[in-house]
Amino acid sequence: MMDERMEVTSKPRFDIQRKKPKILLAACGCVAAVKLELLCHCLLQWAEVRAVVTQSASHFIHRLEISKDVTIFYDEHEWCSWNRTGNTMLQFELPNWADVMVIAPLSANTLAKIAGGICDNLVTCMVRTWDCSKPTFVAPSMNTSMWKNPLTEEHCNCIKELELLSSHLLRGTQLVECMRLVQWLNLLSFPILF
Repeated sequence: MMDERMEVTSKPRFDIQRKKPKILLAACGCVAAVKLELLCHCLLQWAEVRAVVTQSASHFIHRLEISKDVTIFYDEHEWCSWNRTGNTMLQFELPNWADVMVIAPLSANTLAKIAGGICDNLVTCMVRTWDCSKPTFVAPSMNTSMWKNPLTEEHCNCIKELELLSSHLLRGTQLVECMRLVQWLNLLSFPILF
């Protein structure tokens, strides 16, 4: 007789026959970017992952040993991949590839750029070209003073009001740990989305 007890797992429940979800992970420049390696490791257990890193985030991750299964893109890749009219640009290619976009950590700087419509790096250009019908998860990471600043609230409200992202904003008065995002995605989102 088979043991009918269910195994407890932290992995999301979805049909193994279905393709793995494709996650576009963007890391912005703040201290929490050091969690990128761990976040990639956790997500790779049940998803395909491609990562985009801002120039300022690269200062925090250059020494990390991120899995070879994750392709990491920088601003330079956007310009190197284009050499003539008609070439596909990464700012379109990556969002088209992905089922979900996760911006973790989202810095105050990038939040302000998104709210203001600024597209001066690969991450902000991808946000601008993102299909808003697909889910986006953002994990702001900043100190308490920055989070409580009225400008931060204004930028968050702007994104919500304009529906720039169909985002699920993970809030906190302290630095948002990327592992919270992984747990949130595992436990709440993917059973619903896929």
